[in-house]
Amino acid sequence: MYYTRQGSLPLKPFTTHCAPNGERTHEEMVTSIGFNGPASLLYHLRNPTVVAKIELLSEMPLSELDNSFLWNHQVQTNDLAIDGTFSTARVPLFFNDDLIYSICSPSNLDESFHRNGMCDELLMVVRGSGRVGSAFGTLEYEPLDFIYIPRGCTVRLEEFVDDQLMIVMETTSPIGPPPRYVNLRGQLSYRGMYQERDIRLPHFDGPNDAVGAHTVNVKIGSHLTRHTLSSHPFDLVGWDGTLYPYALSMRSLAPMSGRLHALPDIYQVFESTGVSINAITPMRQPDHQESTSAQPDHTSDCDEIFHRLGRPNGNGFEPGLVTLHTRAAAHGASLALKDRPRREHTTGWGVLIDTIKPTRMARDASRGDIHNYQAAPS
Repeated sequence: MYYTRQGSLPLKPFTTHCAPNGERTHEEMVTSIGFNGPASLLYHLRNPTVVAKIELLSEMPLSELDNSFLWNHQVQTNDLAIDGTFSTARVPLFFNDDLIYSICSPSNLDESFHRNGMCDELLMVVRGSGRVGSAFGTLEYEPLDFIYIPRGCTVRLEEFVDDQLMIVMETTSPIGPPPRYVNLRGQLSYRGMYQERDIRLPHFDGPNDAVGAHTVNVKIGSHLTRHTLSSHPFDLVGWDGTLYPYALSMRSLAPMSGRLHALPDIYQVFESTGVSINAITPMRQPDHQESTSAQPDHTSDCDEIFHRLGRPNGNGFEPGLVTLHTRAAAHGASLALKDRPRREHTTGWGVLIDTIKPTRMARDASRGDIHNYQAAPS
């Protein structure tokens, strides 16, 4: 995102920097897209490369529901949640080479940390509130918040209240704003859905200097490993750069509208290679006297994941329904929506993902699969 600096820093990168106690800090560079993309420099009290022990915790291979790409699916997510931590309570619903789309209902806090070594992670909070910590600082979250976590970034759920439900999107390529939202000098354009002032940065409180065993659950593809460190990973005296966790509320988004329905990419918020991430929010409807009540049915050269967030309650939203519309069949609005009189505003919330590579339904999601959705074979 945009350049930020926090805490104590040397005058120049790659130079010696000392902590307040006079001891030399350990400079760490975190990057995205190799050394050609966003990067940040972190200044640790202790050497971040030292790992006391590494062990394999579990293997979580993705298994496809047989022939899932041949027809459209609708999944009721109510009964899919499993107990566990932020690392272990994930249930994959859909996947391809570029994306794993899961739901996560962490039911307990433990002292372990989480790091995805291969994928960026984008969370969307459906239900519950809390606080996620990282070496960069802490982020408070609530329903309808996106939380971006770059690959290689160590995080921990430090506090949560109420029942938790999150959508977790893991992408093999870095996540960022669509290029058309960024001007020639790197600023977010005012033609986009959001600007820099909508981005919530982590709150930096200085180093945690705790010494002793600290465990980090590291996800590498289908493998979950445990790294045991001899000190707290959030031991920074300062950091600066353009790569860090941040939050963005769907309530802050401002989708554009016109006299007629526009293409679905008016809802786009983020993108990754082969993946378009869109946020459906309330917006003005077209006002042309002959405009339709819904966008046209479409058959496209991409697959679509559409997660309807359902009805709000005191804690957020009900889990709702999520559909996988494959390129094998046309899809569009229901007949009831098409026949409904035009409204001035929409009221729905949702997350919509378009994928270039064919997307499969995970076998773990089959328990919620609704048979005969859009006349699918039983």
